[in-house]
Order: sequence, then C-alpha cells, then structure tokens
Amino acid sequence: MTLSIAKLMLCETAGVTYALLIDAIERIVQPTDKQLQIFDDRKVLSWQTETAKHLIPIKQLSELVHYTRTPQNQAEFNENQQLGNKPILLVRRQKELLGLEVDKVLGEQELVIRPLGSAITPPNYIYGCSILKDSRLTLVVDAAALIKETLEDQNYLTQTNDYPSYAEVELLPPEEEVDESAQLLSQTLLIIDDSSSLRKTISLSLQKISNQVLQAENGFKGLEKLHQAESIKAIVCDLEMPQMNGFQFLQAIKNHPQFSQIPVVMLTTRDSDKHRKQAMDLGASAYLTKPYQEGELLSTITGLIKD
Repeated sequence: MTLSIAKLMLCETAGVTYALLIDAIERIVQPTDKQLQIFDDRKVLSWQTETAKHLIPIKQLSELVHYTRTPQNQAEFNENQQLGNKPILLVRRQKELLGLEVDKVLGEQELVIRPLGSAITPPNYIYGCSILKDSRLTLVVDAAALIKETLEDQNYLTQTNDYPSYAEVELLPPEEEVDESAQLLSQTLLIIDDSSSLRKTISLSLQKISNQVLQAENGFKGLEKLHQAESIKAIVCDLEMPQMNGFQFLQAIKNHPQFSQIPVVMLTTRDSDKHRKQAMDLGASAYLTKPYQEGELLSTITGLIKD
C-alpha cells in the first residue's frame, strides 16, 4: 500500500466533507450579490481583474462528485443549510477556469492520503481517501481532473458552450470604480500564512489597495520581512502556523519598538471567543475569520492605516 502526505483543502458540500488537492485551486471567493450573475439561465461569477472582467461558470461540487449521501448526511445537511452566498473555489485547468460552489470551506490540513484499493474502480478525479482528525473518512478529489472530466463531458459542453470563453471576456473593458482605498497604493502590506494558495488569494485581494504585497509562510519569516522592508503599514496574519504561530508573532512584534505600532489583522479559521480574546489581548488590531469577505478585509485594513 502506497501512502503520501499532502496539504488538502477541506470543504463541505451537501452534508459531505471532501479534501481537495490544492495545486489547481487559484483562489477562494466569497462572492457578493453583484458578482453572481445569470448568463443564459446559468449561474456565473463576474470576476474583475486589473485589466478586464471575466465571466466564470459555476458548478456545485456536490453535482460533479457522484457520491450518495447517507440519511445522516442528508439530515445534517438539511439542518445546517445557511442562507446567503456560498464560497466558490476557482479551479484552473490549463486556460480554463471553473468555479466550484461549496457550502463551507473548512481550511487546509496536512493529511495522509491512502489508496482506495482494488475492490472498486473510482472515477479518475478521486485521488484516494484520508482520515480526518475526528476519525471520519473523506474522499480526496483531484480538482484539475474533475474539471477536465466536467469540461469533456458532452452534455456539459452542450449546456455551457454559449459561455464567453476566458480569453473572449478579456476583451471587455474593466469597470471604472472610484474607491478611497486607491489613495493607499503606495503602502506596503504583509501577509503571513502557511498556506501558499491562501497567501496568493489574500495577496490578490490586497493588491486592490496596495501595489506592494509581501508574503511570509510563518511568523518567523514574517519578522524577517519586517526587518528587510522599510515601511510595512499593515499585516494580515494567520493563527496556526509552524515554527512561529500567530500568537507568538504578536508577542514578538509588540515587544519590538520599531514594529509595535504596525496594525495586525488576524485572519484565521478559529472563530471561538477564546482565540479572539487571546489575540486581541496580545495586541491584534482586528480579528477576522476564513473564508473572509473581501470587502470587510479591505475596509478593515484601510481604516487601520488611516487611523
């Protein structure tokens, strides 16, 4: 039996938890009502980049992964359904982008991936299985392979071939937006998170208010960035990281005269009052939870820098 260890993105959809390989995940989006549109009677995500607007087709992960819910799964799903827009994972395969809609993003975990064995023949997009910390078994999904199978499915192509392609939509001019945060383009920001995919996602968000966004994989590397950069104006920091976690990082900079006044926004999956209080007691300026609302994150940082 061949085992491997990898960082996986845990998501919940229709009462089932899946672990996705993170390599193909470009970004996690918590869409606004304005970003969700209907094109030819199908849901798309209107996505604005620096140069253009894109329309990205959205599919529910639960519709693509053929998994039968148990009665317990179904009961929990019905009980825990929440109103509002759901998180979307932007997944890339070559030049194609597809949005996978899930009910919850549970965050990254490093897990052992085990083969399913020869008793069954799983779909190509099932990479194996893992045992979660609560002893539940979850399927590991190769998101890129899932996208490939979805796009190659003749029925799906027939249904969605009227979507503008990614390249075609790039011809649309970007929308003009007037934002007070444009005044902050000269400010340097720092992201500290051990997840490379989340660092990239957060960086793309912060680039809307800053033309220089630095990244570090843990608190220790974050301190190195602070010493190397001249004028970091705000920091977005995860809580659980190797070598130096978010609490330890807060303690380190608050005891340093040069860095003690830099506002730190904690951005974590930990939403308990205990963790929030501890972070604020250690000097955090704000405490936000993942998956984050981009507007809330940007307005929080903007307000802290102006203060």
